[in-house]
Amino acid sequence: MRIHKKLLILLQFDGLLEDMDLRKYYELRIDVIARCIIATFSYKIPQIQTKLCIIDRDEKCLLIEENDLVDKCIRNEIATAEVLINLARCKGTISFDDICYELSSKGYRTFVLDEKGSHYMKLLNDILSKKKIAVFIGGYRGFDHRLLLKILKLPGAKRLSLGAVPYLSSMCILIFKYILLRGAQCLGS
Repeated sequence: MRIHKKLLILLQFDGLLEDMDLRKYYELRIDVIARCIIATFSYKIPQIQTKLCIIDRDEKCLLIEENDLVDKCIRNEIATAEVLINLARCKGTISFDDICYELSSKGYRTFVLDEKGSHYMKLLNDILSKKKIAVFIGGYRGFDHRLLLKILKLPGAKRLSLGAVPYLSSMCILIFKYILLRGAQCLGS
C-alpha cells in the first residue's frame, strides 16, 4: 500500500529519558507515554506513516517508529512501558534542534495542540492538504515555555484546538488521527 501522508506526533516528557524505570512508572508518568504509544500505533491508518517522538526535559528526543514495536506490546500498557524503557536505554537519542531542522527542511506542517488555538475545523483544509504533518502535544502539564517558543518559530507553525473540552494526550492523538482519516466527514457533514 502506498503511503500518502507522514504524521509525526511529538510529546513532551517532564523527566529524563535515561531515568525511565518501571519502579518510577507513575512518578515519572510513564503511563501517559505508554498510552500515547498505544494510541499512536494500535489504530493504524494504512496510508499514513506514523512516528512518535518523545522530548525529555533536556531536549533529548527518542524517535519511535512502528518497526520498533511488536503488536502484542502495544495492547498492554505495562508491556509498552517496558519496550519504551528499553528503547530509551538502547536506541539512542537526537537533539530537539535536529528534530526542528528536520521538520523545517523536509516541509512538515507543524501544529501545536493548545486549547486557545484555532479550532481544527478552521484549519481542516490546511491539515488535510499537507503530506507531512507534525503535531506537538504537551503531555499532562503542557509545554515547557522555552520549548514552546522554539516550536512556534518553526515555519508555518500554528496553534490548534480540538475544542473546549481538554483531553488526555492519548485521546488527542486518536482524535487527530480520526480527523486525518475522515476529513470533513469527521463532523458528519
